[in-house]
Amino acid sequence: MTLHRTSTSDPAQWRWSTVLRAPHRLAFAWAQTVLLFASSWWLMEHLARSGWLSAAWSFQPMLSSTVVHSVAMTFGFIPLFFSGFLFTAGPKWLGVAAPSAQALLPATTLQGAGWLLWLVGAYISPWLAVFGGGLAWSGLSITTTLFIRLLFKSAASEKVHATLVAAASREALIKTGF
Repeated sequence: MTLHRTSTSDPAQWRWSTVLRAPHRLAFAWAQTVLLFASSWWLMEHLARSGWLSAAWSFQPMLSSTVVHSVAMTFGFIPLFFSGFLFTAGPKWLGVAAPSAQALLPATTLQGAGWLLWLVGAYISPWLAVFGGGLAWSGLSITTTLFIRLLFKSAASEKVHATLVAAASREALIKTGF
């Protein structure tokens, strides 16, 4: 007799639609994707610098690799992890309905795709990198706006933490805006 697992934790049962079941899954998936690509790029950069890659694999970026790395690591995956957390815990803090993952799909896709273009653009064209950064910034702007809307909808008596998070997010957008 063979037992069949029907649990959603079974890898054979997993589907991409699972990512769209909760905001944190979507945002975390994009964060992991950006982190994987940025870390792989940085590894290749160091292997090329050390001579471990043949000349065929090493080519010079059009932008400073230090700038590309620091921007991708600071503004790339971390805000996506924050978004996943904020749209899962934030509605609970504020006593409001959580947005669906589908509502966050445009914002997280702009961020994730933007950071991937940033990494590719570092080697192909500075304009492509800036365009990718602009897409990512637009996605973060949308995410921040969505969170601020949750804050305004809330009737909770305690909103200090959520207000500080919203203010810091808005300030970061202003300071880093294109």
